[in-house]
Amino acid sequence: ELSRVAPRRVVVLLDGLEKLPEGTSTSEVFDALGMLSDDIDLVVVLPWTLAFGSGPDTILRAGEHIVTLRALEVEGDEGAPGRTFLCELLARRLGLPVDVFAASLTREDELSALQRPPVSPQASVASAAVYSGGVPRTFLQLVADAGTYARMRRKDPWPTASDVLDAVADQEDSFRRILRRGDNDAIHSVEGKDGRELELERKIRLLAHGVLLERVRGGTPVLTVHPLVARLLNPQGASRA
Repeated sequence: ELSRVAPRRVVVLLDGLEKLPEGTSTSEVFDALGMLSDDIDLVVVLPWTLAFGSGPDTILRAGEHIVTLRALEVEGDEGAPGRTFLCELLARRLGLPVDVFAASLTREDELSALQRPPVSPQASVASAAVYSGGVPRTFLQLVADAGTYARMRRKDPWPTASDVLDAVADQEDSFRRILRRGDNDAIHSVEGKDGRELELERKIRLLAHGVLLERVRGGTPVLTVHPLVARLLNPQGASRA
Protein backbone atom coordinates (compact mmCIF):
# COMPACT_ATOMS: atom_id res chain seq x y z
CA GLU A 1 0.00 0.00 0.00
CA LEU A 2 2.86 2.36 0.80
CA SER A 3 4.48 1.54 -2.52
CA ARG A 4 1.24 2.33 -4.30
CA VAL A 5 0.69 5.75 -2.74
CA ALA A 6 4.37 6.71 -2.82
CA PRO A 7 6.05 4.64 -5.56
CA ARG A 8 9.38 6.45 -5.32
CA ARG A 9 9.88 5.86 -1.61
CA VAL A 10 11.72 2.88 -0.13
CA VAL A 11 9.71 0.59 2.16
CA VAL A 12 11.51 -1.66 4.64
CA LEU A 13 9.46 -4.60 6.01
CA LEU A 14 10.81 -6.20 9.19
CA ASP A 15 9.34 -9.47 10.45
CA GLY A 16 10.46 -12.25 12.78
CA LEU A 17 11.45 -10.18 15.83
CA GLU A 18 10.17 -13.02 18.03
CA LYS A 19 13.05 -15.14 16.67
CA LEU A 20 15.84 -12.85 17.83
CA PRO A 21 18.71 -14.73 19.54
CA GLU A 22 18.50 -14.93 23.31
CA GLY A 23 20.07 -11.89 24.91
CA THR A 24 19.36 -9.62 21.96
CA SER A 25 17.30 -6.62 22.95
CA THR A 26 14.48 -5.57 20.65
CA SER A 27 15.16 -1.98 21.67
CA GLU A 28 18.57 -2.26 19.99
CA VAL A 29 16.84 -3.11 16.72
CA PHE A 30 14.40 -0.24 17.15
CA ASP A 31 17.23 2.18 17.94
CA ALA A 32 18.98 1.19 14.71
CA LEU A 33 15.78 1.54 12.68
CA GLY A 34 15.14 4.94 14.20
CA MET A 35 18.41 6.15 12.71
CA LEU A 36 17.22 5.52 9.16
CA SER A 37 16.31 8.48 7.02
CA ASP A 38 12.73 9.73 7.15
CA ASP A 39 12.66 9.09 3.39
CA ILE A 40 12.40 5.37 4.20
CA ASP A 41 9.05 3.98 5.32
CA LEU A 42 9.15 1.23 7.95
CA VAL A 43 6.67 -1.62 8.35
CA VAL A 44 7.55 -3.61 11.48
CA VAL A 45 5.66 -6.74 12.57
CA LEU A 46 5.55 -6.65 16.37
CA PRO A 47 5.42 -9.90 18.37
CA TRP A 48 2.76 -10.34 21.05
CA THR A 49 5.34 -9.76 23.80
CA LEU A 50 5.76 -6.17 22.62
CA ALA A 51 2.08 -5.60 21.95
CA PHE A 52 1.13 -6.58 25.53
CA GLY A 53 4.42 -6.08 27.35
CA SER A 54 4.65 -4.02 30.52
CA GLY A 55 7.60 -1.92 29.37
CA PRO A 56 7.32 1.62 27.99
CA ASP A 57 6.14 2.05 24.42
CA THR A 58 8.99 2.24 21.97
CA ILE A 59 8.65 5.05 19.46
CA LEU A 60 10.46 4.39 16.21
CA ARG A 61 9.73 7.79 14.77
CA ALA A 62 7.08 10.49 14.80
CA GLY A 63 3.83 9.54 13.13
CA GLU A 64 4.03 5.79 13.71
CA HIS A 65 0.75 3.89 13.64
CA ILE A 66 0.06 0.45 15.10
CA VAL A 67 -2.33 -1.77 13.11
CA THR A 68 -3.76 -4.90 14.72
CA LEU A 69 -4.18 -7.85 12.34
CA ARG A 70 -6.84 -10.14 13.76
CA ALA A 71 -7.93 -13.63 12.73
CA LEU A 72 -10.35 -13.65 9.81
CA GLU A 73 -13.97 -14.62 10.24
CA VAL A 74 -14.41 -17.88 8.31
CA GLU A 75 -17.67 -19.33 9.63
CA GLY A 76 -21.11 -18.86 8.07
CA ASP A 77 -22.18 -16.06 5.75
CA GLU A 78 -20.07 -13.52 7.64
CA GLY A 79 -16.99 -15.63 7.00
CA ALA A 80 -17.39 -15.83 3.21
CA PRO A 81 -14.90 -12.99 2.49
CA GLY A 82 -12.37 -14.56 4.86
CA ARG A 83 -12.65 -17.98 3.22
CA THR A 84 -12.29 -16.37 -0.20
CA PHE A 85 -9.21 -14.42 0.89
CA LEU A 86 -7.45 -17.52 2.22
CA CYS A 87 -8.18 -19.58 -0.89
CA GLU A 88 -7.03 -16.75 -3.16
CA LEU A 89 -3.86 -16.51 -1.07
CA LEU A 90 -3.20 -20.21 -1.63
CA ALA A 91 -3.95 -19.93 -5.34
CA ARG A 92 -1.41 -17.13 -5.71
CA ARG A 93 1.23 -19.15 -3.88
CA LEU A 94 0.59 -22.10 -6.20
CA GLY A 95 0.61 -19.92 -9.31
CA LEU A 96 -3.03 -20.78 -10.10
CA PRO A 97 -5.92 -18.49 -11.13
CA VAL A 98 -7.19 -16.73 -8.02
CA ASP A 99 -10.73 -18.01 -8.61
CA VAL A 100 -9.75 -21.67 -8.87
CA PHE A 101 -11.55 -22.47 -5.60
CA ALA A 102 -14.56 -20.23 -6.23
CA ALA A 103 -16.96 -23.06 -7.12
CA SER A 104 -16.24 -24.84 -3.85
CA LEU A 105 -16.60 -21.67 -1.81
CA THR A 106 -20.10 -20.93 -3.07
CA ARG A 107 -21.57 -24.37 -2.28
CA GLU A 108 -23.06 -24.32 1.21
CA ASP A 109 -23.07 -28.11 1.53
CA GLU A 110 -19.29 -28.07 1.16
CA LEU A 111 -18.68 -25.16 3.55
CA SER A 112 -19.82 -26.90 6.73
CA ALA A 113 -16.37 -28.37 7.11
CA LEU A 114 -16.67 -29.04 10.81
CA GLN A 115 -19.98 -30.88 10.39
CA ARG A 116 -19.50 -33.08 7.34
CA PRO A 117 -16.54 -33.96 5.08
CA PRO A 118 -16.13 -32.15 1.73
CA VAL A 119 -16.84 -34.14 -1.40
CA SER A 120 -14.21 -32.90 -3.86
CA PRO A 121 -10.44 -32.26 -3.69
CA GLN A 122 -10.87 -28.52 -4.18
CA ALA A 123 -13.61 -28.42 -1.57
CA SER A 124 -11.19 -30.21 0.77
CA VAL A 125 -8.77 -27.32 0.35
CA ALA A 126 -11.60 -24.83 0.95
CA SER A 127 -12.60 -26.68 4.12
CA ALA A 128 -9.12 -26.09 5.53
CA ALA A 129 -10.01 -22.38 5.63
CA VAL A 130 -12.74 -23.17 8.18
CA TYR A 131 -10.55 -25.53 10.20
CA SER A 132 -7.82 -22.85 10.31
CA GLY A 133 -9.92 -20.53 12.44
CA GLY A 134 -9.08 -17.72 10.04
CA VAL A 135 -5.32 -17.73 10.70
CA PRO A 136 -3.42 -17.67 7.37
CA ARG A 137 -0.39 -19.44 8.82
CA THR A 138 -2.53 -22.30 10.14
CA PHE A 139 -4.47 -22.52 6.88
CA LEU A 140 -1.32 -22.83 4.78
CA GLN A 141 0.11 -25.41 7.21
CA LEU A 142 -3.05 -27.51 7.04
CA VAL A 143 -3.06 -27.46 3.24
CA ALA A 144 0.66 -28.29 3.09
CA ASP A 145 0.27 -31.20 5.50
CA ALA A 146 -2.82 -32.50 3.67
CA GLY A 147 -0.93 -32.26 0.38
CA THR A 148 1.93 -34.25 1.87
CA TYR A 149 -0.47 -37.03 2.87
CA ALA A 150 -1.93 -37.03 -0.65
CA ARG A 151 1.50 -37.37 -2.27
CA MET A 152 2.69 -40.06 0.13
CA ARG A 153 -0.43 -42.20 -0.14
CA ARG A 154 -1.49 -41.84 -3.75
CA LYS A 155 1.00 -39.55 -5.50
CA ASP A 156 -2.00 -37.24 -5.89
CA PRO A 157 -1.49 -33.47 -6.24
CA TRP A 158 -4.77 -32.69 -4.46
CA PRO A 159 -5.75 -33.80 -0.93
CA THR A 160 -9.03 -35.53 -0.17
CA ALA A 161 -11.25 -35.09 2.88
CA SER A 162 -9.33 -37.89 4.60
CA ASP A 163 -6.02 -36.10 4.02
CA VAL A 164 -7.38 -32.85 5.43
CA LEU A 165 -8.75 -34.62 8.50
CA ASP A 166 -5.36 -36.22 9.14
CA ALA A 167 -3.71 -32.80 8.81
CA VAL A 168 -6.30 -31.44 11.25
CA ALA A 169 -5.45 -34.23 13.70
CA ASP A 170 -1.77 -33.27 13.46
CA GLN A 171 -2.61 -29.63 14.17
CA GLU A 172 -4.77 -30.62 17.12
CA ASP A 173 -1.85 -32.60 18.50
CA SER A 174 0.36 -29.50 18.20
CA PHE A 175 -2.21 -27.49 20.16
CA ARG A 176 -2.41 -30.25 22.78
CA ARG A 177 1.32 -29.98 23.44
CA ILE A 178 1.03 -26.21 23.92
CA LEU A 179 -1.64 -26.41 26.61
CA ARG A 180 -0.46 -26.42 30.23
CA ARG A 181 -1.99 -26.96 33.64
CA GLY A 182 -4.70 -24.38 34.25
CA ASP A 183 -5.09 -23.41 30.60
CA ASN A 184 -8.48 -25.09 30.17
CA ASP A 185 -10.13 -23.08 32.94
CA ALA A 186 -8.36 -19.89 31.88
CA ILE A 187 -9.51 -20.27 28.28
CA HIS A 188 -13.12 -20.87 29.28
CA SER A 189 -13.03 -17.89 31.65
CA VAL A 190 -12.02 -15.34 29.01
CA GLU A 191 -13.92 -16.60 25.95
CA GLY A 192 -16.04 -13.76 24.60
CA LYS A 193 -14.21 -11.19 26.77
CA ASP A 194 -11.28 -8.90 25.99
CA GLY A 195 -8.88 -10.98 28.07
CA ARG A 196 -7.76 -8.35 30.57
CA GLU A 197 -8.38 -10.82 33.44
CA LEU A 198 -5.80 -13.23 32.03
CA GLU A 199 -2.32 -13.18 33.52
CA LEU A 200 0.12 -11.61 31.07
CA GLU A 201 2.45 -14.59 30.52
CA ARG A 202 -0.42 -16.96 29.84
CA LYS A 203 -2.21 -14.44 27.62
CA ILE A 204 0.85 -13.84 25.44
CA ARG A 205 1.58 -17.57 25.11
CA LEU A 206 -1.97 -18.52 24.13
CA LEU A 207 -2.29 -15.64 21.66
CA ALA A 208 1.16 -16.20 20.14
CA HIS A 209 0.38 -19.87 19.47
CA GLY A 210 -3.11 -19.16 18.12
CA VAL A 211 -4.90 -21.00 20.93
CA LEU A 212 -6.86 -17.82 21.61
CA LEU A 213 -7.85 -15.59 18.69
CA GLU A 214 -8.65 -11.90 18.96
CA ARG A 215 -11.67 -10.87 16.90
CA VAL A 216 -14.00 -7.87 16.77
CA ARG A 217 -17.61 -8.64 17.61
CA GLY A 218 -20.13 -5.80 17.79
CA GLY A 219 -17.30 -3.29 17.49
CA THR A 220 -15.52 -4.69 20.55
CA PRO A 221 -12.32 -6.79 20.58
CA VAL A 222 -12.99 -10.18 22.14
CA LEU A 223 -11.09 -13.43 22.55
CA THR A 224 -12.39 -16.62 20.96
CA VAL A 225 -11.05 -20.15 21.14
CA HIS A 226 -9.49 -21.64 18.01
CA PRO A 227 -11.96 -24.21 16.62
CA LEU A 228 -9.43 -27.03 16.83
CA VAL A 229 -8.67 -26.16 20.45
CA ALA A 230 -12.41 -26.11 21.14
CA ARG A 231 -12.51 -29.70 19.89
CA LEU A 232 -9.81 -30.60 22.42
CA LEU A 233 -11.56 -28.87 25.31
CA ASN A 234 -14.99 -30.26 24.44
CA PRO A 235 -14.52 -33.28 22.12
CA GLN A 236 -18.16 -34.35 22.46
CA GLY A 237 -19.86 -31.03 21.77
CA ALA A 238 -17.49 -28.94 19.64
CA SER A 239 -18.71 -29.73 16.14
CA ARG A 240 -18.40 -26.11 15.06
CA ALA A 241 -15.96 -23.29 15.67
